[in-house]
Amino acid sequence: MFKAPKRGIYRIVLNQSFFVATVFVTAMLIVLSPLSAADSNVQSSLPKIETLPVSNWNVETKPGDQVTLSAEGGSMTIAYNVVIPEQKSVQGVTFADTSFRILLKSPVPLSADSGRVTYEARGMRCDDLIFREGIPAAMLCPLIQDESGEIFCYQPVDYPHFKSGSFSWGKRMTRYFYTTEAGGGASQTYEAKGGNANSWPDGKLSFLGFEVKVRKKPGKNEGVLNLGEIAAGGVTIPYETPWAYADAFVQKSGEYTLGVAVRNQFQGVPVAEYGGKISYDIGRLDSTKQKIKFPLGPNDTYWIDWQIRDSTG
Repeated sequence: MFKAPKRGIYRIVLNQSFFVATVFVTAMLIVLSPLSAADSNVQSSLPKIETLPVSNWNVETKPGDQVTLSAEGGSMTIAYNVVIPEQKSVQGVTFADTSFRILLKSPVPLSADSGRVTYEARGMRCDDLIFREGIPAAMLCPLIQDESGEIFCYQPVDYPHFKSGSFSWGKRMTRYFYTTEAGGGASQTYEAKGGNANSWPDGKLSFLGFEVKVRKKPGKNEGVLNLGEIAAGGVTIPYETPWAYADAFVQKSGEYTLGVAVRNQFQGVPVAEYGGKISYDIGRLDSTKQKIKFPLGPNDTYWIDWQIRDSTG
């Protein structure tokens, strides 16, 4: 029997479309600020990036590696069988890795308002800790090319939504394209090659696709990644109703009941209570990727208690 967690726990602060998520243990605290009209106009002007059909993509691999792309449930499945060479050590971290690329046959020009790329993925985590601690993993890293021909491979980060950061479905994003680190470094933001070699995105930008970095044990390694919607994003992140992907809550096929209580005072009387049914099929990507939303009221500070039960109660 599936035993769901008793209560959700997040603290999310939204300020003019940008918010930061921090995980807690007993309650969900939400502070909301509205999305400005200017931000809304920017979001609507950003170009669309189509994931399907898979015939729009090419695969670049090293000799002996095999990568196949297929469509399933409105998403792309990336199945890989690659050879990872011997281990190496960089700055005291020992690992073994390789990579391959999936590239659009026609790169997508990005508008001047584009500040990042967002995408849905399953089967990966994008925190650097998984590599440092040797957890076997693969990572989809967006590729951006500037006007000089320089190509930037961006280190992804988690998009701020509930229950992100696992190998389940999650929304990921690049940092703002023009972000650097202290001292002008960029090792945790992007890697740059070619073009004018100034390690800075110049002029008009285009989205090329992804470099898939695989860090596992040396030798032959197989794995599967799933890629959902891809989109260009603005400098700021727009406010939307809090949500999570279904497979972050449930791991077995079945019928589930969601119950939610919303409060605007800690341990106060609920200002709203609602629920719903979740039909979950672990064998279908469109089912595992469905979103569970937590509607709120006017701008306020909210605590949300949620509970999910299976058909046996």
